[in-house]
Amino acid sequence: MRAAVLYGVEDVRIEEVPKPECPRDGLLLKVVACGICGTDARTYFNGDERAKPPWILGHEVAGVVAEIGPEARQETDVREGDRVHVISTLACGRCEYCRMGLENLCVERGLLGYWPHPGGYAEYMPIARVALRNVMKLPDDLPFEHATLIDPFSDALNGVERLQVELGDTVVVIGAGPIGTLQAQVARARGAFQVILVEINEQRLARSRSILGEDRMVYLSSGAGDTVEAVLSLTGGKGAERIIVACSSGQAQEDALRMAKKRARIVYFGGLPKGKPTIQFASNYLHYGEIEVTGAYASNYKQQYQALAMIHSGVIEAAKYITHILPLAEIAQGFEHIRRGESLKVVIKP
Repeated sequence: MRAAVLYGVEDVRIEEVPKPECPRDGLLLKVVACGICGTDARTYFNGDERAKPPWILGHEVAGVVAEIGPEARQETDVREGDRVHVISTLACGRCEYCRMGLENLCVERGLLGYWPHPGGYAEYMPIARVALRNVMKLPDDLPFEHATLIDPFSDALNGVERLQVELGDTVVVIGAGPIGTLQAQVARARGAFQVILVEINEQRLARSRSILGEDRMVYLSSGAGDTVEAVLSLTGGKGAERIIVACSSGQAQEDALRMAKKRARIVYFGGLPKGKPTIQFASNYLHYGEIEVTGAYASNYKQQYQALAMIHSGVIEAAKYITHILPLAEIAQGFEHIRRGESLKVVIKP
């Protein structure tokens, strides 16, 4: 089969590799579409110890069940030919967090597309036993390309739920990628007075604007001036009640503290590169302003099913978020589109 094999930083090659065998206690997926996630982009541009070359990335995956292992038939209700999405976060189902419905915080947490689970930038992808409960059937009329948004949209839902938006809040979303744009849409739907979307890349900001429109939206280019001062000006000098950092930027995380209103809530959603995970944290902002800072990672299974329902119903217009659909042979160009800010969501078709 053909696969996009990662050999190092910014080195991906299209190769013929052996077709994976169906796990006896899992299934084999015929990949139809796989979205490029921000995590994959960070790995492509920076490396990741969980993806030691040669490796196949890709976890925002949708496809058709090609084969089911003999020991898996009694553990799943899917059958050959079913159209499915596979939740990327792997959970044990037994630990304290899994029993609370917080599968994204599982103590044995894993991720499809990272060791030891090869990903979806290939024609076929093995699904291990641990991921059987992650296999979601898709409606017949939902395009596979749209199904690749289930993972990122459920993550966006988790971030906004952690943000705890209240009626009348000013919400700042830093980062106008697909996650940030989705979070801005959900925050507005939850009653925000205004949503301020901040992005350094003006082309990407314009694309988000074309999706979200002008209703209760403010768009700020962080390359055009002091973003903190701009937010303070828009809020009468008080700062914003709710701020979510939806990009992989330590500077943005630091700026969030300076633009926060007293008793504000800040969510760090975008993870930092593994080699640079620290920031200059001005803790006096928390102490004197009683500011809360928390994190959000991935999503739980409930949020995945909520995302599927909202995409299928058209509440979230998935087609507006997908800017590029590329064949496997052009995956390197897909990463370049992301680097240059020319895309919102890139989907690969093996």
